[in-house]
Amino acid sequence: MRRCAARSPQPWRIAALYGMVALLALAAACSGDGGKGRLLFGQSEGIVEYTLDGGAEKLLIAPIGGNNITLRDPALSPDGKRLAYLHAFPLRSRDKKFDASTDLWIANRDGSDAHAGYAHDTFNQLVLFPAWLDNQHVLAIVRVSPDAMSLNGVVYTLERIDVGTGERKRLLTDVLDFGLSRDRTQIVYSQYAPGVPARLMLADIDTAGGDISNGRSLVSGDQHLWPFTSPRFSPDGKTIAFGAPDQAAAISAARYVTSQREPATETRSLHGFPQDIWLVDAAGGAARRLATLQVDDPALSFSGDGRLLYVFSTAGVDDIDLRSGAVRHLRDSKQLQTRLQWTR
Repeated sequence: MRRCAARSPQPWRIAALYGMVALLALAAACSGDGGKGRLLFGQSEGIVEYTLDGGAEKLLIAPIGGNNITLRDPALSPDGKRLAYLHAFPLRSRDKKFDASTDLWIANRDGSDAHAGYAHDTFNQLVLFPAWLDNQHVLAIVRVSPDAMSLNGVVYTLERIDVGTGERKRLLTDVLDFGLSRDRTQIVYSQYAPGVPARLMLADIDTAGGDISNGRSLVSGDQHLWPFTSPRFSPDGKTIAFGAPDQAAAISAARYVTSQREPATETRSLHGFPQDIWLVDAAGGAARRLATLQVDDPALSFSGDGRLLYVFSTAGVDDIDLRSGAVRHLRDSKQLQTRLQWTR
C-alpha cells in the first residue's frame, strides 16, 4: 500500500486564515454596546432618557403634584417593562422641625401609568436608591431621622418593598448604599455604624425572599476609602466599581474644584468630599483606582458589555474606559443628585 505524504498548507492559505481570525476578533470587539444605548436619570424637569449615540434627550416622566417636587434615581425592572423611581418632596417645616420625605413610584418603561408603589408613612422618612430584586419587589434603603437638619438618631435600613401592596420587609440595618449583581444572587453594600469601621461588604441574596447571608468584607477600613458611593457589579459579576474619597491623601476640609472644560465665568461647586472611581475584584483583593475624577456623589452604571462605566456627578455625565481608564465628558450637569441606569 502506498502512503501519500501529507501536503503542507501553502503560505497564502495560512496568511488568509490568520487574516480571517483577526477580522473576526475585531468584529467581536466592535460589536459590544459600549458607547451605545441610553442612560436614564433624573433632572429638574423629571426622569429623562439620554441617547448615547447622538445625545438626544427625551422627557419620560414629569413630576405630579407641583413644581417643587423632583424625580430621581430611576431603576429598570428585570423584564425591562417598568421603572421604579423616587418622588421627592421639598423640605418643609412641621411642628417646629424640618421634614423631608420621598416616596417610591412606579411607571411603565415609556413613562405611562405613573403611580405610588410605596408612600412614606412616618415623619421625615426617605426612600433611597431603588433597585429591582424581581419584577414585583424593589430593594431600597429607608432612612428615618427625628429631624431632617440633624444626623442624630438617623436609622438606615435596607428593605424589600412589594410595589403592588407597599408591604415592607426589613433585611439589614446600617446600610448606606448598595448594588445587585445582574442575576440578583449577590449584593454589595456599604455598611457603617457609630464606633464600627466602615466596610464595603459582599453577600449572597435569596431572590425569592430577599434574605441576605454569607456576608464578608470586601474593602475594609485599612484601605482608607470611605464613604463608599454607588457600588456596582460589572455585567459578568467579577468586578465591582464604586466611588470613594482617598482618606489617606491630604484632602482639605473644603475646596473649589473646577474642571478644564468649565468656562472661568461659571459658578464653581463647593466640594467637601471629592471622590474618585475605584475597582475591586469580587473575589477579593485590594481596591485600585480606575480614574481620578474628584467629584461629589458619583452615580455609576456599567454598559451592557462592561467596556464602559458611566458616571453621573455634579460635574455632569462622563464615561470611563475600563481598559485604559480614559475619561470622556458627555454632557454637563443641571446640579441635581440622581442615580442613573444604562439600558439598551
